[in-house]
Amino acid sequence: MVYIFKLCILAVLSHNLYSLSINNSSIDKNLNETLKEIDNLVQSLIKSNPDSKWKFFNLMSVEYDGRKEIKCGQPTVRASRIIGGDIAQNNSMPWIVSMRLINSLSITLSCSGVLISSNLIVISASCVRNLKLDEFFFTAGSNSLNEKIDFSNYLNASEVLIHHDLNINAYYNNIALVRLKNPIEFSESVMPICLPETNEITEIYNKTVFFAGWGSVDGTEINRSNQLKITKLSIMNDVNQTLCYFRKYVDYCAIGKEPEFSNACFGDFGGPLMYIKNNKWYVYGVLNFIFRNTTTFRCRNSEPTFFTMVPYYLDWIKENFDSFKKVNFDYQEYECGLNGNKHQRIVYGRVATNNSWPWMVQIRSIVLNYRFICNGVLISQQHVLTSCGTPNINNLIAVLGTNKLEPVPDISTVYSFIDLNYSPTANITSLANYQILKLHKPVKISESIRPICLPFNMSERLVFDKSLYTSGWGSNQASRREPSSNLIDTILIVKNNLPGCAYINTTNYCVLGANNFSNICHGDSGAPLMYNLNNK
Repeated sequence: MVYIFKLCILAVLSHNLYSLSINNSSIDKNLNETLKEIDNLVQSLIKSNPDSKWKFFNLMSVEYDGRKEIKCGQPTVRASRIIGGDIAQNNSMPWIVSMRLINSLSITLSCSGVLISSNLIVISASCVRNLKLDEFFFTAGSNSLNEKIDFSNYLNASEVLIHHDLNINAYYNNIALVRLKNPIEFSESVMPICLPETNEITEIYNKTVFFAGWGSVDGTEINRSNQLKITKLSIMNDVNQTLCYFRKYVDYCAIGKEPEFSNACFGDFGGPLMYIKNNKWYVYGVLNFIFRNTTTFRCRNSEPTFFTMVPYYLDWIKENFDSFKKVNFDYQEYECGLNGNKHQRIVYGRVATNNSWPWMVQIRSIVLNYRFICNGVLISQQHVLTSCGTPNINNLIAVLGTNKLEPVPDISTVYSFIDLNYSPTANITSLANYQILKLHKPVKISESIRPICLPFNMSERLVFDKSLYTSGWGSNQASRREPSSNLIDTILIVKNNLPGCAYINTTNYCVLGANNFSNICHGDSGAPLMYNLNNK
């Protein structure tokens, strides 16, 4: 027992001395060998007496290469020496990897990412979504893009997991995980960054954060920085709603104190938004998108940079940390044309009650700050019927499950479009003009989201002289062109036989309002004409 007690004291004392050796080169260089000997003795004691408390004491958690055990977010270069300039010092950002594209002519920088383990990289989904595994690789451990690449040290990917709810048109859920074919060996120049400890996205609000990357040096897509650069940014989500283009609940909105020189640019995509807490670095965001000047096509550095919020996806990352799990979309059985509000009372041109029209869809423009464009109606779990002219689906989103026309749509209600089909007879002058848009994923059927039924036969006269309904976000004042902030429903009567409807061809219904306040108005384009038959 005396021998074991002395050994324990020696091991603790030596360990403390070894910890000091990081900052004190005068400590005996043979200390590593001494520690190895101590550890060998401890391990032999553990083996000889496996039930003793010694089994909890293991010096092999220390790596004997002149450093402490590698932990996330703790580079060997102190934080105070990192943030002094825009060129990052060697080993100051050891978790950042450069993503290179391979083509027949060259190898070029595409994006950046960060290591969160020895074989897992977090990156923007837009960087990898259209690539095959043999079309890109990563490099780590160097701040210089010009440094000669040792082809044997390529970090090749074995799997890519793109977030199952990626909405690339609206830049929602723009995050992916890349699993490396072989685990990387950690060193002073290669180590992981820490993930946030909680899902709390507001922790870095009004805080100074950092961004690093090899992005453009002159605002163009051609001239990338050869050296890794780091810059200070400020989170503006809780400061300037207008500046953040109504994405305060979707992305971190960040800008530098000298935006002409400090914001992200081309080549920076996928790069990390980082925060220092208790001398540890955490990744809180990955670069989602930037603005470009539509005339010069250069980065608009006076505008904020937007980062996908990593805390929001913390559970998803943890679920897929050891193995990627495929998410299958859920196609449910459902009855069309049923609404969640069984006791609705439709009043002429009044605000619709919640869930009374669960198939209504807001079609909105991304490039116009989510401006309402027209109405649509859900006709299946994944298809929207509308009449929006000639829409560019890459610039549009769909908002479902709400009667309110909010300036900032809730991310859980937003879908993008991935396909478009026009009516067979559609042309510029045709009155028979409609489109069917396909959503990027099927909706989840609920009280607030449910498809409407299509007619069961082609008897268009079934609804002649009948009371029908329409609903939409059109203006409730004839003198205004602004849409209503609430869904408005109205009773209409089909009157195709009236003299004023004579010019209407057989592919359209001519309707009149039931009173002076119920006709449709500006912003009602694409709204459905609905008939209740057998309670559907």
